[in-house]
Amino acid sequence: MTYGDVATNLILRFRQLCQEEYPDDIDPVSRDAREQRFETALLDYYMHLSGWGPDSITVPRALAGIARTPRILKAIFRQVWETWEVLHGELDLDDLLVATTLRLGAPEAFEFLQNQMDNIRARKYIDSTRRGSDSKDALKDYLEQEWQRAVKDVAFNRIAARKLMDFLVPLLDDQDADSSPQGVQVRHPTDYWRRMFRGKLEPAEIRDQHVLRMIDAWLRREGDDDQTSPELIQALYDDQRFTDIFEHFSASLLDGYDVRNLASLLFQAMLAGHGVKANNESSPGFLALWRLSLRKPVSESAHRKWVLGELEKASGVSLRFANDVYYFWRHTHFNSKREAIAQLDPTLRREYIRLVRSDVEHRPKRFIRLLDPSYIFSVYQFSVLFSSPDEGGPGFNGEEWRWMGVLLLEAAELEPQVVVPQIAPLIVTSDRDSVSYVYSVNREVATTMFGPELSRLVRVLQVHLDLDGFSEEVRRLVRYAQRLSLEDLKRD
Repeated sequence: MTYGDVATNLILRFRQLCQEEYPDDIDPVSRDAREQRFETALLDYYMHLSGWGPDSITVPRALAGIARTPRILKAIFRQVWETWEVLHGELDLDDLLVATTLRLGAPEAFEFLQNQMDNIRARKYIDSTRRGSDSKDALKDYLEQEWQRAVKDVAFNRIAARKLMDFLVPLLDDQDADSSPQGVQVRHPTDYWRRMFRGKLEPAEIRDQHVLRMIDAWLRREGDDDQTSPELIQALYDDQRFTDIFEHFSASLLDGYDVRNLASLLFQAMLAGHGVKANNESSPGFLALWRLSLRKPVSESAHRKWVLGELEKASGVSLRFANDVYYFWRHTHFNSKREAIAQLDPTLRREYIRLVRSDVEHRPKRFIRLLDPSYIFSVYQFSVLFSSPDEGGPGFNGEEWRWMGVLLLEAAELEPQVVVPQIAPLIVTSDRDSVSYVYSVNREVATTMFGPELSRLVRVLQVHLDLDGFSEEVRRLVRYAQRLSLEDLKRD
């Protein structure tokens, strides 16, 4: 048996001992995927016979090739063990083993990684436009030249070193599907390359295992008892750092139904915590779960049923929040905006309108309670914006929205401070020039939505309002609307 055979067996046994030392740690990579990535089941001669080339070797054999003496192998084991004792479960063990082997057995290759890591990882973020592709190719050529320069006159096995380097961060291969969620390719929300060689967690850092155990508890909940993880909902509700880590790991751990079940509970918490003022920015978990839902689609019928259920609950508390649920969650999966709009189900839009109308028509007091006094665009979004073809609607038809015009006037006469600002974006169009906003009358909406009630509309608008809580742009828009006369509003 050669030294290479002995070293390979020792490396595999050492790796197994590290894995067994902390059995309670949750690995975000399945056992099968981990062993496949590390090539523990492959034989070097099989790789040759499969046409991978005479220089093809497995990861374990490459590690043995770099740990070319017992002294180097012992140093690698000692360094990996010391780091793993501190950071077990907080980074990828295989990446730690490979990077440490390069560091101690192939220092020139490791130095290349240190110097070029940001460039290597940046390759997959370069835009895929033609110009971006040219930039990516140029960076690829640059990295290859730097690699060849780095290993030009080295004593270690360059083939083995390249194998290990490509295991960590493929230099030429654009595919990184085999990368671990805790691998050195990842730089957000955690830069595992820097964590690995820092050798510890910073005091304020959230442990990966803390997040992974919460996800695991969620997945292990019994039956339909979705209330078994209140800590998870609370963390998604108010902790941005936790949410970033949760989103990172959940992409491979949760399915589409889990994501939507969590979103339902988060929406409930947001409405309970913020009431009528709830919106997509009220909790970091809102957008994180939305992004996950696009990556984890379910059937269109199941998604539509779920969204309608959430719209029904939200529209009973906050029109602003219901609009956000509709705007973000109306799509079943990720597409370009043009494709997404073209594929929108018009049934969802009609059902949303029906839900709100059946709840508030002829009930102005009820309607007022659904309006956030600090946000003036809820009615505009619900009626005009979402009706536009750019948002997948059929186009705004004021006659069909006459019921809303009547409701707004009734509500404004009861509570002008809340309702009049909601009317302003409906009847005033704002366009920004190089200096400021320019306002004009939207007579089409005014004359069709409010119809014969234009005189009443003018009277409603001309009440005193306290606008100090709004931005300057909003104050100008509302004041412009308040100065409109009947002649201004009538169609030319």
